[in-house]
Amino acid sequence: MRSIIAFLFLLLALPVASSADDAEGLPPGLPQLGLARDCSYIQRNAAHPRNSQAEKIAKAIDPRLIGSAALPMSLSERMRIRRVPGVSIAVIRNGHLSWAQSFGVRDTSTCEPVTIDTAFQAGSISKSLTAVLAMQAVDKGILSLDQNINSYLNRWQLTPSKDVVADTTATLRQLLSHTAAVSQPDSQGVRPGEPSYGILQALRGEPPAKGQPVQIVGIPGREWSYSNGGYLVVQLALEDSQKTSFIQLAQQQILRPLNMQRSSFDQPPSYPNLAAGHHIGRPFIDKAYGVPELAAGGLWSNPTDLVHFLIAVRNAVKGGDDRILPQRLAQIMIEPGKGDWGLGFSIDGRRFGHSGARWGMMSKMWIDQDTGDGIVVMSNGEEGLSLADEIIRTAANIYGWKGLQSRPFGAARDAGPIFVRGTMNDWGTSAKMTSIGRNHFAATLQIAAGPQSFKLASEDWSTFVLGASGQTSLSKVEVLDAEGPDITVNFPADGKYRFLMEAPDSARATLTIQPIE
Repeated sequence: MRSIIAFLFLLLALPVASSADDAEGLPPGLPQLGLARDCSYIQRNAAHPRNSQAEKIAKAIDPRLIGSAALPMSLSERMRIRRVPGVSIAVIRNGHLSWAQSFGVRDTSTCEPVTIDTAFQAGSISKSLTAVLAMQAVDKGILSLDQNINSYLNRWQLTPSKDVVADTTATLRQLLSHTAAVSQPDSQGVRPGEPSYGILQALRGEPPAKGQPVQIVGIPGREWSYSNGGYLVVQLALEDSQKTSFIQLAQQQILRPLNMQRSSFDQPPSYPNLAAGHHIGRPFIDKAYGVPELAAGGLWSNPTDLVHFLIAVRNAVKGGDDRILPQRLAQIMIEPGKGDWGLGFSIDGRRFGHSGARWGMMSKMWIDQDTGDGIVVMSNGEEGLSLADEIIRTAANIYGWKGLQSRPFGAARDAGPIFVRGTMNDWGTSAKMTSIGRNHFAATLQIAAGPQSFKLASEDWSTFVLGASGQTSLSKVEVLDAEGPDITVNFPADGKYRFLMEAPDSARATLTIQPIE
Protein backbone atom coordinates (compact mmCIF):
# COMPACT_ATOMS: atom_id res chain seq x y z
CA MET A 1 0.00 0.00 0.00
CA ARG A 2 2.80 2.40 0.89
CA SER A 3 4.46 1.81 -2.50
CA ILE A 4 1.22 2.72 -4.29
CA ILE A 5 0.89 5.93 -2.27
CA ALA A 6 4.52 6.82 -3.02
CA PHE A 7 3.95 6.21 -6.74
CA LEU A 8 0.84 8.43 -6.75
CA PHE A 9 2.73 11.16 -4.91
CA LEU A 10 5.49 10.95 -7.52
CA LEU A 11 2.95 11.42 -10.29
CA LEU A 12 1.58 14.50 -8.52
CA ALA A 13 5.06 16.00 -8.38
CA LEU A 14 5.95 15.63 -12.08
CA PRO A 15 6.90 18.87 -13.88
CA VAL A 16 4.08 20.72 -15.61
CA ALA A 17 4.82 23.17 -18.43
CA SER A 18 2.77 26.32 -18.91
CA SER A 19 0.98 26.91 -22.19
CA ALA A 20 2.53 28.90 -25.01
CA ASP A 21 -0.02 31.65 -24.38
CA ASP A 22 1.27 32.04 -20.82
CA ALA A 23 4.82 32.61 -22.07
CA GLU A 24 3.81 35.41 -24.45
CA GLY A 25 4.18 39.01 -23.45
CA LEU A 26 6.59 38.41 -20.57
CA PRO A 27 8.20 41.59 -19.21
CA PRO A 28 11.71 42.41 -20.46
CA GLY A 29 14.49 41.36 -18.13
CA LEU A 30 12.38 38.70 -16.44
CA PRO A 31 14.56 35.87 -15.05
CA GLN A 32 14.39 32.64 -17.05
CA LEU A 33 11.43 30.47 -16.08
CA GLY A 34 11.69 26.79 -15.24
CA LEU A 35 9.03 24.10 -15.05
CA ALA A 36 6.63 23.89 -12.13
CA ARG A 37 5.69 20.60 -10.55
CA ASP A 38 2.14 19.87 -9.52
CA CYS A 39 2.40 20.80 -5.85
CA SER A 40 -1.35 20.95 -5.25
CA TYR A 41 -1.36 18.03 -2.80
CA ILE A 42 1.42 19.61 -0.77
CA GLN A 43 -0.14 23.07 -0.98
CA ARG A 44 -3.38 21.76 0.48
CA ASN A 45 -1.61 19.99 3.32
CA ALA A 46 1.50 22.08 3.94
CA ALA A 47 0.07 24.16 6.77
CA HIS A 48 -2.87 23.96 9.13
CA PRO A 49 -4.02 27.21 10.77
CA ARG A 50 -3.19 27.25 14.45
CA ASN A 51 -5.82 29.76 15.56
CA SER A 52 -9.33 30.80 14.63
CA GLN A 53 -8.36 34.05 12.87
CA ALA A 54 -5.84 32.34 10.59
CA GLU A 55 -8.40 29.64 9.91
CA LYS A 56 -11.00 32.24 8.88
CA ILE A 57 -8.56 33.77 6.39
CA ALA A 58 -7.68 30.33 5.04
CA LYS A 59 -11.35 29.42 4.56
CA ALA A 60 -12.74 32.61 3.04
CA ILE A 61 -11.07 35.63 1.44
CA ASP A 62 -13.69 38.37 1.38
CA PRO A 63 -14.51 40.32 -1.80
CA ARG A 64 -13.75 44.02 -1.99
CA LEU A 65 -17.31 45.04 -2.85
CA ILE A 66 -20.15 43.37 -0.99
CA GLY A 67 -22.96 42.80 -3.45
CA SER A 68 -20.83 42.54 -6.58
CA ALA A 69 -20.42 39.35 -8.57
CA ALA A 70 -17.42 38.39 -6.43
CA LEU A 71 -18.05 35.81 -3.71
CA PRO A 72 -15.84 34.74 -0.81
CA MET A 73 -13.48 31.93 -1.69
CA SER A 74 -10.71 30.05 0.06
CA LEU A 75 -7.18 31.42 0.29
CA SER A 76 -5.89 28.43 -1.64
CA GLU A 77 -8.32 29.22 -4.47
CA ARG A 78 -7.28 32.88 -4.55
CA MET A 79 -3.63 31.75 -4.65
CA ARG A 80 -4.45 29.41 -7.55
CA ILE A 81 -6.26 32.15 -9.49
CA ARG A 82 -3.46 34.64 -8.94
CA ARG A 83 -0.82 31.93 -9.50
CA VAL A 84 0.96 32.71 -6.24
CA PRO A 85 2.51 29.45 -4.96
CA GLY A 86 3.23 30.53 -1.39
CA VAL A 87 2.34 33.20 1.13
CA SER A 88 3.41 33.96 4.69
CA ILE A 89 1.40 36.16 7.08
CA ALA A 90 2.01 37.68 10.50
CA VAL A 91 -0.58 39.73 12.40
CA ILE A 92 0.10 42.32 15.11
CA ARG A 93 -2.48 43.04 17.82
CA ASN A 94 -2.08 45.70 20.50
CA GLY A 95 1.62 46.07 19.76
CA HIS A 96 2.44 42.35 19.98
CA LEU A 97 2.79 39.49 17.51
CA SER A 98 -0.58 37.73 17.58
CA TRP A 99 0.05 34.91 15.12
CA ALA A 100 2.11 33.88 12.13
CA GLN A 101 1.07 31.36 9.50
CA SER A 102 2.39 30.14 6.17
CA PHE A 103 0.56 28.61 3.21
CA GLY A 104 1.64 26.90 0.01
CA VAL A 105 5.12 26.17 -1.30
CA ARG A 106 8.28 28.24 -1.51
CA ASP A 107 9.51 26.66 -4.75
CA THR A 108 7.32 24.83 -7.25
CA SER A 109 10.34 23.13 -8.81
CA THR A 110 10.79 21.19 -5.54
CA CYS A 111 7.38 21.56 -3.85
CA GLU A 112 9.12 22.52 -0.59
CA PRO A 113 6.53 24.15 1.69
CA VAL A 114 6.64 27.71 2.95
CA THR A 115 7.22 27.88 6.71
CA ILE A 116 7.00 30.89 8.98
CA ASP A 117 10.83 30.99 8.86
CA THR A 118 11.00 31.13 5.05
CA ALA A 119 12.73 34.31 3.93
CA PHE A 120 11.55 36.31 0.92
CA GLN A 121 13.13 39.19 -0.95
CA ALA A 122 11.52 42.19 0.73
CA GLY A 123 12.25 44.68 -2.06
CA SER A 124 11.61 48.29 -1.15
CA ILE A 125 10.71 47.45 2.43
CA SER A 126 14.51 47.72 2.69
CA LYS A 127 14.08 51.50 2.50
CA SER A 128 12.33 51.60 5.88
CA LEU A 129 15.33 49.95 7.54
CA THR A 130 17.69 52.23 5.64
CA ALA A 131 15.78 55.27 6.86
CA VAL A 132 16.06 54.08 10.47
CA LEU A 133 19.83 53.63 10.03
CA ALA A 134 20.01 57.19 8.68
CA MET A 135 18.02 58.57 11.60
CA GLN A 136 20.29 56.74 14.01
CA ALA A 137 23.19 58.57 12.39
CA VAL A 138 21.29 61.85 12.80
CA ASP A 139 20.75 61.05 16.47
CA LYS A 140 24.50 60.56 16.93
CA GLY A 141 25.32 63.80 15.14
CA ILE A 142 27.01 61.93 12.28
CA LEU A 143 24.53 63.12 9.66
CA SER A 144 22.15 66.08 9.47
CA LEU A 145 18.71 66.01 7.91
CA ASP A 146 19.01 69.37 6.22
CA GLN A 147 22.64 69.78 5.17
CA ASN A 148 23.91 69.23 1.64
CA ILE A 149 24.30 65.46 1.41
CA ASN A 150 27.61 65.91 -0.41
CA SER A 151 29.11 67.04 2.89
CA TYR A 152 29.05 63.40 3.97
CA LEU A 153 30.16 61.75 0.71
CA ASN A 154 33.88 61.00 0.30
CA ARG A 155 34.01 58.62 -2.67
CA TRP A 156 31.44 60.24 -4.99
CA GLN A 157 29.35 63.40 -5.23
CA LEU A 158 25.69 63.86 -6.15
CA THR A 159 25.58 66.32 -9.04
CA PRO A 160 22.81 67.83 -11.17
CA SER A 161 22.24 66.74 -14.74
CA LYS A 162 23.11 69.16 -17.55
CA ASP A 163 19.49 70.37 -17.66
CA VAL A 164 19.49 71.47 -13.99
CA VAL A 165 21.05 74.53 -12.35
CA ALA A 166 24.70 73.75 -11.64
CA ASP A 167 24.72 74.40 -7.87
CA THR A 168 21.56 72.40 -7.09
CA THR A 169 21.93 70.23 -3.98
CA ALA A 170 19.84 67.72 -2.04
CA THR A 171 19.48 66.91 1.66
CA LEU A 172 19.08 63.69 3.61
CA ARG A 173 15.50 64.63 4.46
CA GLN A 174 14.68 65.02 0.77
CA LEU A 175 16.38 61.76 -0.15
CA LEU A 176 14.49 59.79 2.52
CA SER A 177 11.14 61.35 1.55
CA HIS A 178 11.56 60.92 -2.24
CA THR A 179 11.55 64.68 -2.81
CA ALA A 180 15.21 65.09 -3.85
CA ALA A 181 14.43 64.90 -7.61
CA VAL A 182 17.00 62.12 -8.02
CA SER A 183 17.05 59.85 -11.08
CA GLN A 184 15.98 56.22 -11.00
CA PRO A 185 18.78 53.71 -11.76
CA ASP A 186 18.25 50.21 -13.08
CA SER A 187 17.67 47.65 -10.33
CA GLN A 188 16.65 44.49 -12.16
CA GLY A 189 19.23 42.50 -10.23
CA VAL A 190 22.13 40.19 -10.99
CA ARG A 191 21.79 36.58 -12.05
CA PRO A 192 23.73 34.06 -9.92
CA GLY A 193 27.16 33.59 -11.49
CA GLU A 194 27.11 36.93 -13.30
CA PRO A 195 29.49 39.72 -12.24
CA SER A 196 27.98 41.82 -9.49
CA TYR A 197 28.81 45.43 -8.75
CA GLY A 198 29.24 47.79 -5.84
CA ILE A 199 27.62 50.99 -4.68
CA LEU A 200 29.96 53.25 -6.66
CA GLN A 201 29.36 51.43 -9.94
CA ALA A 202 25.62 51.66 -9.33
CA LEU A 203 25.82 55.40 -8.63
CA ARG A 204 28.08 56.09 -11.60
CA GLY A 205 26.19 53.80 -13.98
CA GLU A 206 29.40 51.92 -14.76
CA PRO A 207 29.41 48.29 -16.01
CA PRO A 208 28.56 45.73 -14.89
CA ALA A 209 25.82 47.96 -13.42
CA LYS A 210 23.13 48.29 -16.07
CA GLY A 211 21.58 51.65 -15.22
CA GLN A 212 22.29 55.30 -15.85
CA PRO A 213 24.24 57.51 -13.41
CA VAL A 214 22.37 58.78 -10.37
CA GLN A 215 21.86 62.55 -10.70
CA ILE A 216 19.60 65.37 -9.63
CA VAL A 217 17.17 65.77 -12.53
CA GLY A 218 14.75 68.36 -11.16
CA ILE A 219 14.26 70.86 -8.35
CA PRO A 220 14.72 69.17 -4.94
CA GLY A 221 11.84 69.74 -2.53
CA ARG A 222 9.29 70.70 -5.17
CA GLU A 223 7.61 67.37 -5.90
CA TRP A 224 7.39 63.77 -4.70
CA SER A 225 9.03 61.29 -7.08
CA TYR A 226 9.86 57.75 -5.94
CA SER A 227 13.55 56.98 -6.43
CA ASN A 228 15.75 54.01 -5.66
CA GLY A 229 18.66 56.24 -6.60
CA GLY A 230 18.06 58.51 -3.64
CA TYR A 231 18.45 55.60 -1.26
CA LEU A 232 21.72 54.57 -2.90
CA VAL A 233 23.01 58.05 -2.06
CA VAL A 234 21.87 57.51 1.55
CA GLN A 235 23.69 54.17 1.62
CA LEU A 236 26.92 55.83 0.51
CA ALA A 237 26.51 58.59 3.11
CA LEU A 238 26.05 55.98 5.85
CA GLU A 239 29.12 54.01 4.76
CA ASP A 240 31.40 56.99 4.18
CA SER A 241 30.47 58.78 7.38
CA GLN A 242 30.89 55.69 9.58
CA LYS A 243 33.56 53.83 7.59
CA THR A 244 31.49 50.66 7.90
CA SER A 245 29.70 48.58 5.26
CA PHE A 246 25.97 48.93 4.95
CA ILE A 247 25.52 45.21 5.67
CA GLN A 248 27.42 45.53 8.93
CA LEU A 249 25.53 48.65 9.99
CA ALA A 250 22.18 46.96 9.42
CA GLN A 251 23.26 43.83 11.27
CA GLN A 252 24.73 45.69 14.25
CA GLN A 253 22.11 48.41 14.65
CA ILE A 254 18.79 46.83 13.62
CA LEU A 255 18.77 43.12 12.81
CA ARG A 256 20.69 41.85 15.84
CA PRO A 257 19.13 44.18 18.46
CA LEU A 258 15.62 43.26 17.24
CA ASN A 259 16.36 39.53 17.03
CA MET A 260 15.62 39.46 13.29
CA GLN A 261 17.37 36.11 12.88
CA ARG A 262 16.11 35.34 9.37
CA SER A 263 16.83 38.76 7.91
CA SER A 264 19.93 39.77 5.97
CA PHE A 265 21.24 42.10 3.29
CA ASP A 266 23.66 39.41 2.07
CA GLN A 267 23.08 38.39 -1.57
CA PRO A 268 21.91 35.71 -1.01
CA PRO A 269 21.70 34.93 2.72
CA SER A 270 23.57 31.88 3.96
CA TYR A 271 20.59 30.02 5.44
CA PRO A 272 18.75 27.53 3.23
CA ASN A 273 15.04 28.31 3.76
CA LEU A 274 14.62 30.88 0.98
CA ALA A 275 11.65 31.42 -1.31
CA ALA A 276 12.09 31.26 -5.08
CA GLY A 277 10.54 33.89 -7.31
CA HIS A 278 7.70 32.84 -9.63
CA HIS A 279 5.93 34.30 -12.64
CA ILE A 280 2.73 32.93 -14.21
CA GLY A 281 3.04 30.11 -11.68
CA ARG A 282 6.46 29.00 -12.87
CA PRO A 283 9.67 29.18 -10.81
CA PHE A 284 12.75 31.10 -11.82
CA ILE A 285 15.53 28.72 -12.75
CA ASP A 286 17.94 30.88 -10.73
CA LYS A 287 15.48 31.16 -7.81
CA ALA A 288 16.21 34.87 -7.24
CA TYR A 289 18.47 37.57 -8.62
CA GLY A 290 20.95 39.34 -6.37
CA VAL A 291 20.29 43.00 -5.52
CA PRO A 292 23.49 45.08 -5.33
CA GLU A 293 21.36 48.17 -4.54
CA LEU A 294 21.19 47.10 -0.89
CA ALA A 295 19.67 50.17 0.76
CA ALA A 296 16.94 50.45 -1.86
CA GLY A 297 15.89 46.81 -2.14
CA GLY A 298 18.40 44.21 -0.92
CA LEU A 299 16.70 42.89 2.23
CA TRP A 300 15.74 39.24 2.69
CA SER A 301 13.31 38.74 5.57
CA ASN A 302 10.16 37.01 6.80
CA PRO A 303 6.93 38.39 8.28
CA THR A 304 7.80 37.60 11.89
CA ASP A 305 11.09 39.49 11.67
CA LEU A 306 9.39 42.47 10.04
CA VAL A 307 6.80 42.45 12.80
CA HIS A 308 9.67 42.89 15.29
CA PHE A 309 10.83 45.88 13.25
CA LEU A 310 7.40 47.52 12.96
CA ILE A 311 6.69 47.08 16.66
CA ALA A 312 10.06 48.61 17.59
CA VAL A 313 9.44 51.68 15.41
CA ARG A 314 5.90 52.08 16.70
CA ASN A 315 7.10 51.75 20.30
CA ALA A 316 9.71 54.42 19.61
CA VAL A 317 6.98 56.69 18.22
CA LYS A 318 4.98 56.17 21.43
CA GLY A 319 8.02 56.74 23.62
CA GLY A 320 8.05 53.23 25.06
CA ASP A 321 11.23 51.83 23.49
CA ASP A 322 14.35 53.70 22.40
CA ARG A 323 16.44 50.68 21.40
CA ILE A 324 16.62 51.75 17.78
CA LEU A 325 15.41 55.38 17.84
CA PRO A 326 14.52 58.16 20.27
CA GLN A 327 10.91 59.28 20.21
CA ARG A 328 11.51 62.70 18.62
CA LEU A 329 13.19 61.21 15.54
CA ALA A 330 10.74 58.33 15.25
CA GLN A 331 7.88 60.83 15.19
CA ILE A 332 9.59 62.84 12.44
CA MET A 333 9.79 59.69 10.32
CA ILE A 334 6.03 59.21 10.22
CA GLU A 335 4.96 62.81 9.66
CA PRO A 336 3.16 62.83 6.30
CA GLY A 337 4.71 65.01 3.64
CA LYS A 338 4.41 65.24 -0.12
CA GLY A 339 2.80 62.17 -1.65
CA ASP A 340 1.69 61.05 1.85
CA TRP A 341 5.21 59.86 2.59
CA GLY A 342 7.30 60.31 5.67
CA LEU A 343 10.98 59.39 5.94
CA GLY A 344 11.21 55.78 4.79
CA PHE A 345 7.52 55.06 5.28
CA SER A 346 4.28 55.47 3.36
CA ILE A 347 1.67 57.17 5.55
CA ASP A 348 -2.04 56.31 5.48
CA GLY A 349 -3.81 58.24 8.21
CA ARG A 350 -2.48 56.83 11.46
CA ARG A 351 -0.90 53.82 9.75
CA PHE A 352 2.64 53.66 8.43
CA GLY A 353 4.41 50.97 6.45
CA HIS A 354 5.86 50.04 3.08
CA SER A 355 5.46 47.57 0.25
CA GLY A 356 8.15 45.74 -1.67
CA ALA A 357 8.51 44.14 -5.07
CA ARG A 358 11.29 42.08 -6.61
CA TRP A 359 11.08 39.72 -9.57
CA GLY A 360 8.41 37.23 -8.50
CA MET A 361 8.32 38.21 -4.81
CA MET A 362 5.93 40.76 -3.32
CA SER A 363 5.50 42.08 0.22
CA LYS A 364 3.42 44.55 2.19
CA MET A 365 3.58 45.71 5.81
CA TRP A 366 1.95 48.35 8.00
CA ILE A 367 1.15 49.14 11.62
CA ASP A 368 -1.28 51.56 13.28
CA GLN A 369 0.59 53.91 15.59
CA ASP A 370 -2.41 54.28 17.92
CA THR A 371 -3.84 50.77 18.26
CA GLY A 372 -0.63 48.83 17.65
CA ASP A 373 -2.47 46.59 15.18
CA GLY A 374 -0.81 45.66 11.91
CA ILE A 375 0.07 42.97 9.42
CA VAL A 376 2.89 41.72 7.21
CA VAL A 377 2.25 39.63 4.08
CA MET A 378 5.03 38.17 1.90
CA SER A 379 4.61 35.99 -1.18
CA ASN A 380 6.42 34.50 -4.17
CA GLY A 381 4.28 35.36 -7.20
CA GLU A 382 3.98 38.44 -9.41
CA GLU A 383 0.38 39.04 -8.28
CA GLY A 384 1.39 38.88 -4.64
CA LEU A 385 0.52 42.52 -3.89
CA SER A 386 -3.05 42.00 -5.09
CA LEU A 387 -3.26 38.85 -2.99
CA ALA A 388 -1.85 40.79 -0.01
CA ASP A 389 -4.59 43.39 -0.41
CA GLU A 390 -7.20 40.63 -0.33
CA ILE A 391 -5.66 39.06 2.78
CA ILE A 392 -5.40 42.44 4.52
CA ARG A 393 -9.01 43.25 3.66
CA THR A 394 -10.19 39.94 5.10
CA ALA A 395 -8.15 40.52 8.25
CA ALA A 396 -9.63 44.02 8.47
CA ASN A 397 -13.12 42.52 8.37
CA ILE A 398 -12.16 40.14 11.20
CA TYR A 399 -10.47 42.74 13.41
CA GLY A 400 -12.48 45.84 12.51
CA TRP A 401 -9.63 47.81 10.93
CA LYS A 402 -11.44 50.87 9.61
CA GLY A 403 -10.75 52.05 6.08
CA LEU A 404 -9.52 48.63 4.97
CA GLN A 405 -12.71 46.58 5.22
CA SER A 406 -14.98 45.38 2.43
CA ARG A 407 -17.45 48.04 1.33
CA PRO A 408 -21.09 47.73 0.26
CA PHE A 409 -21.29 47.91 -3.50
CA GLY A 410 -23.74 50.82 -3.52
CA ALA A 411 -21.73 52.92 -1.07
CA ALA A 412 -18.51 52.40 -3.03
CA ARG A 413 -20.25 53.19 -6.30
CA ASP A 414 -21.57 56.49 -4.93
CA ALA A 415 -18.40 57.56 -3.09
CA GLY A 416 -17.02 59.47 -6.07
CA PRO A 417 -16.69 59.51 -9.84
CA ILE A 418 -16.06 56.29 -11.77
CA PHE A 419 -13.83 56.24 -14.84
CA VAL A 420 -13.16 53.92 -17.76
CA ARG A 421 -9.41 53.46 -17.25
CA GLY A 422 -7.26 51.43 -19.58
CA THR A 423 -4.90 51.19 -22.51
CA MET A 424 -7.01 53.61 -24.52
CA ASN A 425 -6.24 56.48 -22.11
CA ASP A 426 -3.01 55.32 -20.45
CA TRP A 427 -5.07 54.11 -17.48
CA GLY A 428 -5.88 57.71 -16.64
CA THR A 429 -9.10 59.36 -15.46
CA SER A 430 -10.06 61.27 -18.60
CA ALA A 431 -13.09 59.06 -19.32
CA LYS A 432 -15.58 59.84 -16.58
CA MET A 433 -18.82 57.90 -16.38
CA THR A 434 -21.85 60.13 -15.73
CA SER A 435 -25.12 59.13 -14.14
CA ILE A 436 -27.94 58.71 -16.67
CA GLY A 437 -30.55 57.43 -14.25
CA ARG A 438 -30.78 55.41 -11.08
CA ASN A 439 -27.92 52.87 -11.00
CA HIS A 440 -27.04 53.59 -14.64
CA PHE A 441 -23.80 55.22 -15.83
CA ALA A 442 -22.34 56.03 -19.24
CA ALA A 443 -19.18 57.32 -20.91
CA THR A 444 -18.20 57.94 -24.53
CA LEU A 445 -14.64 57.29 -25.71
CA GLN A 446 -12.76 57.63 -28.97
CA ILE A 447 -10.98 54.28 -29.36
CA ALA A 448 -8.52 52.88 -31.88
CA ALA A 449 -9.21 49.55 -33.54
CA GLY A 450 -7.72 46.46 -31.96
CA PRO A 451 -7.56 44.91 -28.50
CA GLN A 452 -7.96 47.29 -25.56
CA SER A 453 -7.87 46.44 -21.86
CA PHE A 454 -9.53 48.46 -19.12
CA LYS A 455 -11.30 48.48 -15.78
CA LEU A 456 -14.02 50.65 -14.29
CA ALA A 457 -12.41 52.34 -11.30
CA SER A 458 -12.42 55.28 -8.94
CA GLU A 459 -9.62 57.83 -9.00
CA ASP A 460 -7.79 56.14 -6.10
CA TRP A 461 -7.98 52.64 -7.63
CA SER A 462 -9.22 51.46 -4.22
CA THR A 463 -12.72 52.68 -3.43
CA PHE A 464 -14.32 51.14 -6.51
CA VAL A 465 -12.83 48.73 -9.06
CA LEU A 466 -14.63 46.37 -11.43
CA GLY A 467 -12.92 43.90 -13.74
CA ALA A 468 -14.01 40.99 -15.92
CA SER A 469 -15.56 37.73 -14.84
CA GLY A 470 -15.28 36.16 -18.29
CA GLN A 471 -14.87 36.92 -21.98
CA THR A 472 -16.13 40.29 -23.18
CA SER A 473 -17.29 41.41 -26.60
CA LEU A 474 -19.20 44.33 -28.01
CA SER A 475 -22.31 42.23 -28.49
CA LYS A 476 -22.28 40.69 -25.02
CA VAL A 477 -23.49 42.04 -21.70
CA GLU A 478 -20.71 41.22 -19.26
CA VAL A 479 -21.09 40.46 -15.57
CA LEU A 480 -18.34 42.36 -13.75
CA ASP A 481 -16.34 41.18 -10.78
CA ALA A 482 -14.52 43.40 -8.30
CA GLU A 483 -11.67 40.87 -8.11
CA GLY A 484 -11.63 40.13 -11.82
CA PRO A 485 -8.82 40.73 -14.32
CA ASP A 486 -8.75 43.52 -16.89
CA ILE A 487 -11.71 43.66 -19.24
CA THR A 488 -10.33 43.08 -22.74
CA VAL A 489 -12.28 43.90 -25.91
CA ASN A 490 -11.18 43.68 -29.53
CA PHE A 491 -12.65 46.82 -31.12
CA PRO A 492 -13.38 46.23 -34.82
CA ALA A 493 -12.72 49.78 -36.06
CA ASP A 494 -11.57 53.22 -35.03
CA GLY A 495 -14.39 55.34 -33.70
CA LYS A 496 -16.51 56.46 -30.79
CA TYR A 497 -17.96 53.88 -28.43
CA ARG A 498 -20.48 54.24 -25.64
CA PHE A 499 -19.89 52.34 -22.39
CA LEU A 500 -23.08 51.65 -20.43
CA MET A 501 -22.92 50.25 -16.89
CA GLU A 502 -25.89 49.10 -14.88
CA ALA A 503 -24.90 48.87 -11.22
CA PRO A 504 -27.75 48.18 -8.77
CA ASP A 505 -27.04 48.30 -5.03
CA SER A 506 -26.89 44.59 -4.29
CA ALA A 507 -26.75 42.79 -7.58
CA ARG A 508 -24.38 41.99 -10.38
CA ALA A 509 -23.18 44.97 -12.35
CA THR A 510 -23.33 44.67 -16.13
CA LEU A 511 -21.57 46.45 -18.95
CA THR A 512 -22.44 46.91 -22.61
CA ILE A 513 -20.32 48.67 -25.23
CA GLN A 514 -21.99 50.16 -28.30
CA PRO A 515 -20.40 51.78 -31.36
CA ILE A 516 -21.70 55.27 -32.12
CA GLU A 517 -22.46 55.68 -35.79
